[in-house]
Amino acid sequence: MREISIYIDGASRGNPGPAAIGVVIKNEWGENLKTIAKSIGETTNNVAEYHALIEGLKEAVRLKPASLKIYSDSELLVKQLRGHYRVREPRLLSLYEEGKKLLSSLKKWEVIKIKRTENIEADLLANQVLNKETHKVVDYFYRLTVRDHFDAAHFLRNYQGKCSKLHGHTWGVEVKIEGSKLNQSELLFDFQELKKLLRSSLSYFDHAFLNEITPFDRISPTGENLARFIFEDLERKLPSGIRLVSVKVEESPSAWVEVSKKINQ
Repeated sequence: MREISIYIDGASRGNPGPAAIGVVIKNEWGENLKTIAKSIGETTNNVAEYHALIEGLKEAVRLKPASLKIYSDSELLVKQLRGHYRVREPRLLSLYEEGKKLLSSLKKWEVIKIKRTENIEADLLANQVLNKETHKVVDYFYRLTVRDHFDAAHFLRNYQGKCSKLHGHTWGVEVKIEGSKLNQSELLFDFQELKKLLRSSLSYFDHAFLNEITPFDRISPTGENLARFIFEDLERKLPSGIRLVSVKVEESPSAWVEVSKKINQ
C-alpha cells in the first residue's frame, strides 16, 4: 500500500475520568479502511490521545504502507512526537516509547496538527463510546478566582450623606471565571494571565479622581457602576470558551458590590 492516513482522538470526561479513543484509517484516496472506537477505562485526555495513537499505529504497521500521515488535534502529542517537547510525565513516557517503537518499523511517517473541527470522525467515535458508557454527557466546570486592588477618589452624585463629599478608597476587586475545556497544560486559564488582564482593567482607575474620567464624568462612580464597567471590560478581553462569572468590588472589608450577567433561558 502506497500511503495511508490515521486520524486519532482521545476523550476523557472529567480529565481524569471515563475515557475512550477514536481512530479512523484512510487510504490515499481518502476512503475509510478501518475505524476503531473503544473504552480505555479512567484516565486523562493526554493519556487517551496516546492510546489512540498506538492503536492506529498497530493497524498501520500491519498494512505496511510506503508512507504514513498521522493527524491529531493534540498539540502536546504532535510536538512530543516531533521532538519539540520532552516527555516528562511518567504516565505518558511509556506510551510515547511504545509509539516511537511502532513508528520506527515504518518506512516514512509524519505527524500533522489539525483543528478539532477537522478531526470530527475520530472525535465522534470516541464520544459515542463515552455516551453509551455514561448514558449522559457530564460537563465539569472549573472556576478560577483572582484578586487585586486600586486606589482612587470619588464622590457620589445625587446622594445625601457623607459620600457626597470627595473621599478615597482602596478598592478591592475579585474576579471569577469558569469553563469546561482544559488546555494542553491541563489548565482552564493561566492565573498569571488572568491577573494581567485584571490589572490592565484596573490601571485605568488607579490613583484617579473617578468623577473626571469616562464614563463617570456622566454617571455616578458607585460600586455598582464600577463593577459593571470592569465586568464589561474584562469580558471583551477573555478568549472564547471562558465565561466571566462575576466581578466583586469592595469599598471596605465589610462592604462590597458583586455583579454578574443574567442569562436568559
